[in-house]
Amino acid sequence: MRIAVLSVLMALGGSAVDRRSSLADTLLRPTTRLQAETLGFSRRAKTRNTNPRPTRRVQRGLAPTSGLNVPHGTRTPLALESAGTRDKKELTVGLIQCRTSSKDCGLPRGVRTARKNAFQAFLHVLRTHPEVDVLLAPEWFLVKSQGIYSKQEMKQMRVALERETQGRSVLAIPGTTAWSDGKRYRNTAMVVGNGKTLLQYNKQNPTASRIYDSDRDFLKQFNIQGIIGKKPGTFAWGGLKVGLEICADHAVNSLAQRTAKTGQRLDLQLVVSCGLHLKPEMYPESVAVHDKGSMVLCDGLFQDSRALKFLGAPPAATDCRISRKTATGFSGISLMTVKIPIDRQEE
Repeated sequence: MRIAVLSVLMALGGSAVDRRSSLADTLLRPTTRLQAETLGFSRRAKTRNTNPRPTRRVQRGLAPTSGLNVPHGTRTPLALESAGTRDKKELTVGLIQCRTSSKDCGLPRGVRTARKNAFQAFLHVLRTHPEVDVLLAPEWFLVKSQGIYSKQEMKQMRVALERETQGRSVLAIPGTTAWSDGKRYRNTAMVVGNGKTLLQYNKQNPTASRIYDSDRDFLKQFNIQGIIGKKPGTFAWGGLKVGLEICADHAVNSLAQRTAKTGQRLDLQLVVSCGLHLKPEMYPESVAVHDKGSMVLCDGLFQDSRALKFLGAPPAATDCRISRKTATGFSGISLMTVKIPIDRQEE
């Protein structure tokens, strides 16, 4: 199997994991609206049925919502949680390390085990690591071991995150969730802080590779259509201008193009992915932060997480030192932390 994979990479003309062109040309399909619609993606859902009569819809391939074990107990407030991040000169970012995938077959046992406990593990890290200001997980961190998350389960997880972050300055982003409303698939990142959902960001550039992990796997497995996100991945938090990208969105410079149009560069750029390297020294056009901003990647395929602090115009940057992995108590899921200096752009 390894020999076959190496043969494919050599056929691509070199090491695909180190070439941005391989990401843009091999992994990213589709990038235009016509290609997207051809492969089963659309930019908006159909008009909601206004029939007032209650209906019970059986969703193909979906597990019952009762299978989601979301804790409902009250949380004891932690000391100094309400101090906020506005005056901080440094942020502690927690990076969940976990092998993620869009595939359903041929996965190592550890990946399947991690899927079953992923959300509980994320909540556990939130509770047991009060020093973390930002907790980030990779793309497809929340993928069901059987079936696909439903709209109701998404709401349950969002409410649980809002409850867990209430009265705290922590920013919680549990990677992305593969979910469906019964007809359409979405790859969504929930952004929650201080008891509120700050953003629900849908991936804008779905992948459709037949070899690598891709959004197309879910469309094929559950015989559903897909939705392409339109809402920008920018939000304000703790006095910072923050931007979020999901894998291919970063590879096609989504945030950088937006900030170039608005003229408002970001303080912090976050990227969650499953098969991406962060290399602004080779691709400065992907940078959406100002000359003293910071970038962070949390990846679920290569698990090559990286944090950068810029010292001027890209690619002038320095790597922030990331800690060794520490156990979370959940099989296949560990935690690394990194301290990032913060410089807010003056208005």
